[in-house]
Amino acid sequence: MSEGIPKNLTIEEINSAEINEKLDSREAMHQREVERLLEQAIEMTRHEIFPFTSIKQEFYDKMRAADDECPGYSTPIVEIKKRMEDEGMKISLGKNPGSGNIFVMPGKSDDFENDSIELRAIELNTVLSEKVEEIQSLVKALNDLNLKFIPKK
Repeated sequence: MSEGIPKNLTIEEINSAEINEKLDSREAMHQREVERLLEQAIEMTRHEIFPFTSIKQEFYDKMRAADDECPGYSTPIVEIKKRMEDEGMKISLGKNPGSGNIFVMPGKSDDFENDSIELRAIELNTVLSEKVEEIQSLVKALNDLNLKFIPKK
């Protein structure tokens, strides 16, 4: 019997308390694994800068139109493209890394809010495709882990 369980309990109460302790322990292990995977995914995107490939024309045109409609809302796509050509680009998981959304931004930027564009707007080369697959695998593992372990309340 566990140390943390009082002595004057019924068998049902003891079993329930032991089950709850085991669930708490499993939840803690699960949380540590989620945090490890999340940190690994974030670290993968933190420092590596890739050469700029290109922005798909249809996305570029849509972003230009949005810039014209709402000037000053975010960094204009013309400027983002120029900076990516000059600085390279990096992959970002954004504000909510576990969501699975992947973005790209200029290599020297940390301004996710204004400087990022969706990954699907970028023409991927072999190196970028491999890196994106690695990141997607980690995010999928993270999401699978979250789905497998939903604590019973």
